[in-house]
Amino acid sequence: MPIAPETPIETDHDRDYERLREAVAARLAAARGPVFTTDADRDEGGEVDALYRALLGGLDPGWRQVYACSVCRGFLRRYGGLVTLDEAGRATPLLWGEGDAGPTFASAVKALRERVAQASVTGVGVSAEAVWGRPEAGGWSHLGGPVDARLVHSGAVLTAGQRAAALRQDFDSLERAVGQYDRKTTKTALRLLEGEQLFRGETVLGMAKWFDGVLASLAQLGKKGKKPQRRANVLWRAVATAPAGFCHVRSSMIGTLLDDIAAGKRFADVERAFRAKMHPLQYQRPQAAPSAGNIKQAEAIVAKLETAGALKRRFARLDDLELLWRGPEPERSVVATIGKAAAGVFDHLRAGAKGAPALDGVPSKTLTWVKFRRTVLPGAGRIEIEVPERGGFYAFVTAAEPEAPPIIQWDAPERRNPVTWYTYVEPKPAADWALRPGWRALTGICLFPHQWGPDEDRFSHQTKGALMVIEGCRPPEGGGSGLFPSFLRSEYHAVRRTMEAFQKAATCAGRDAAGACGLTVRPGMGESLRLRVTPADGGAAMAYVIDRWD
Repeated sequence: MPIAPETPIETDHDRDYERLREAVAARLAAARGPVFTTDADRDEGGEVDALYRALLGGLDPGWRQVYACSVCRGFLRRYGGLVTLDEAGRATPLLWGEGDAGPTFASAVKALRERVAQASVTGVGVSAEAVWGRPEAGGWSHLGGPVDARLVHSGAVLTAGQRAAALRQDFDSLERAVGQYDRKTTKTALRLLEGEQLFRGETVLGMAKWFDGVLASLAQLGKKGKKPQRRANVLWRAVATAPAGFCHVRSSMIGTLLDDIAAGKRFADVERAFRAKMHPLQYQRPQAAPSAGNIKQAEAIVAKLETAGALKRRFARLDDLELLWRGPEPERSVVATIGKAAAGVFDHLRAGAKGAPALDGVPSKTLTWVKFRRTVLPGAGRIEIEVPERGGFYAFVTAAEPEAPPIIQWDAPERRNPVTWYTYVEPKPAADWALRPGWRALTGICLFPHQWGPDEDRFSHQTKGALMVIEGCRPPEGGGSGLFPSFLRSEYHAVRRTMEAFQKAATCAGRDAAGACGLTVRPGMGESLRLRVTPADGGAAMAYVIDRWD
């Protein structure tokens, strides 16, 4: 039975409880993550329910039994100790803020806030529940409420507990890396990568910048012996926000590069080793055939995620792309079959026949892609590209069944984008791509698919690039499906051998209708692109050479 207080309480305790309950629900709804678990619920003796005891201990003795509740005790045990972390590692209790409670609960909330703020972070908060706690149970209202979708773990392969465990392993890996490398070494690596001194260095530049940023954040805290919990918090925040695989620095290409630099090796030796390991057929490409167990595991993952349809691919068309620039509609050939437009039998001889030549006497202007995009592309009416005899042509591919669940990292239910790409290690003749050397019109220009959308740098661990879509360019027979393991979501990481074997054996449909093939500009590009641009407002064409990304 509830025990009545010996002296009257001047405040309305029911109203104060409702105020607290609404404040907790509002903080849950407003949280966007990441959030972190702490040891706040364990006392010095290792006993749990320390938060529940702090809550009751902060109440007037006469009201403690009134608010003794097993449902709220469960909520405090699971969610009461959660915190958020800023870039400097400072922790803020997620649920207990000043002014959230009236006089009845003011002391209790203060005790909760102080205990949680002083606790040590133990992991990343991962929950598959859309509602945290039981806001209504047994005819009573309790602490809890719905949370934003970004705080709900929806992975179908790993449970919330398995995901939390994986993040703890990431923390251990990152902690070892920051103890092994210093900023002098990472700065040297960044100079080599940003200066395009290393073969395909742009592929790992994003990870190098991320790791250097982690070291910079730690350096701002001072010596390692000071503020150890803040240092750990900085690492936990980095772990929770890192792209997949970034925390495993020592076992990555960045780790081998940092090892070579720290060992004092000559640049020639560093460059040679990096080039060998970054060969397109080696880097992030499993070399061994998949085992029977790996194939079985892959089949189970695909079945669980219901993504079998996403494995079927077709060549992308121009309308599948998010274009930065679209060329004018190409003129129809006069050679056509009745009722069905067809390419002219002499179309391959028409290269250079359209458009105006570059203005006589004006030399080509050499510039970067970034400057070309900013200063030339907005006013371009027609663009032609000089097709080399042999080049690094690319083909974009997409899902043959667009309604299939996402399987690509940058493809999401709220913003579908299943487009990927492939090229050949050894440049192929233009004839293999249905082209002849010479000038050819572009039908469009777009960034690589992972750069589409409002945040071009979201997937910085992928190669930046822009595709010059060449009119009439068609891929050779074969070529795989463009479902490289490095493109796939993290759920498929464990079965990358099977996925690699699958993409090698797969073929793409719609080759004759392919409309998203051409030459690319990207960091570390080995050859320049020559373009002729006719302004949209008329006038003579101007010649440009794009020799690098930035």
